[in-house]
Amino acid sequence: MKRRQLIQAISIILGGSLTPGIMAALPNIDHTHHRRKKIQKRLDKSGSSSFLNVDELEFITVLVDTIIPRSDTPGASDVGVPAFIDLMLAEWYEDKECMLFRNGLAAFNLYVQRKYGVRFVDLVADIRHTEIELLDRQVMNAEVETEDLCHFYRMAKELTLIGYYTSAEGMSKELGYRGLVGEFNFMSSGPPGSVTRY
Repeated sequence: MKRRQLIQAISIILGGSLTPGIMAALPNIDHTHHRRKKIQKRLDKSGSSSFLNVDELEFITVLVDTIIPRSDTPGASDVGVPAFIDLMLAEWYEDKECMLFRNGLAAFNLYVQRKYGVRFVDLVADIRHTEIELLDRQVMNAEVETEDLCHFYRMAKELTLIGYYTSAEGMSKELGYRGLVGEFNFMSSGPPGSVTRY
């Protein structure tokens, strides 16, 4: 899958255009996966991260698994999406965007605590799913009152989808991508020697 196809596919999934921060990062995103794996190993050993603090990282891990849960295929955290988000925030986004992300995360967690008396990560899975569906509808319909909450959720969802679907597992198990295969095919799919399967 070429980068242009990936951008188009993710933009369709997200229901609109990508944010400027991710558009700036996408030209180099395929080169960061080996770095993400190194960061994931460091996270597994130390529990530390480059941008997110321990509570934020726990929140993001639960959030991404709410967006893409484990089923017969790996969930978002199984393929290292929390580490990918941490890397993107630490190395690609501007300080203002990171601040909006952090403020929005805190605002959403505070909203959940006021409503349920517990943190987002402590909610049962069904309620977490309901709250994220509600937030998703509000953000997509421009019904969120604060810019930071809207910005946080759009970035979190965008990075979750990009992190997941550019991982080896996401591309192979979810998208069925098997790499470029040259096929000698005289049928309508392409001339002899063309790369016709993606």
